[in-house]
Amino acid sequence: MPRLKQAVGRVATLILVPSAVAVPLGPTWAVLSGVVAAGHWHWQGSTLLSLIVVVFVTEILWSSWRAQLVDADWKQWAHTHPLPTRGGPMPALPYTKPDSPLGRSLAYIGRVRLWIQEVLPDERRGVLIATFALPPLILLLSVLVSMHMLTLSVAALSVVILEWRAAAKEENHVALRAALEIGLSWLAGHLVAAPLTPVSFILACCYATAYQGILSVERLHEPGARAVARPFVFLLSGQLVAGLVVLLAGREAPHLGAVVLGFLIIPQLLLLTGASLPDHSHAYARRVAPFLMLAMPIAAWAA
Repeated sequence: MPRLKQAVGRVATLILVPSAVAVPLGPTWAVLSGVVAAGHWHWQGSTLLSLIVVVFVTEILWSSWRAQLVDADWKQWAHTHPLPTRGGPMPALPYTKPDSPLGRSLAYIGRVRLWIQEVLPDERRGVLIATFALPPLILLLSVLVSMHMLTLSVAALSVVILEWRAAAKEENHVALRAALEIGLSWLAGHLVAAPLTPVSFILACCYATAYQGILSVERLHEPGARAVARPFVFLLSGQLVAGLVVLLAGREAPHLGAVVLGFLIIPQLLLLTGASLPDHSHAYARRVAPFLMLAMPIAAWAA
């Protein structure tokens, strides 16, 4: 079986491939907005290193594990590459008969091992191995940052598992993805610099809701998508509530911040009037995404 041309490591290789999403570097942008919302950033070596690790964990590791668990078509892979009828030799254990429960378990493990080693293509084998290898790496790097980051990573892994179960049942799971990529990432960035505040938590929820709207807009062209009005309810209501929070609880020029956030919503409404949905839903999501990305740090600064 030919090896991947990109593979250069003797044991393992990390290949970074840009994903086609409407909000590029969304988790990174959320982390930096969380740092801005904290308002107590100090350019010290240890803090900057922690921020780099947090960006790597949220942008690369969280998203990679989610993509491998949720987006990978495991059912199709199992159908295309079924388990072999007989497995490879397994180490014999004392007092273990082939027809005993333990013996049957060992035989099944041997089939799975042979399936991974000889049946699966290289790229899918790497996805399978990474699915089991990434969670320990995520938790290890998180505990090096802080216990808060470890707690958020446990929550992130739990959210991904919930999304995986929802996707397996063909249920709508964009809210869970938005909570992972924007909500938890914002909280991780804030906790790098300072303890979490209620205003920052509310803003994280608001922009996770708005991001859910963008993800829902991207899915409008898919069969069985929700009514057209619902994604824009999430997209606009999240930003409107964020502007209201800035106006009522902002510390740095709340009136100016709320006005700017309001003006950033106007182009999104104008683009909506000229868009042909759901045929051009993906193009509309890409066009409104920069306004959402710009609104996040502005709201974080004003709050």
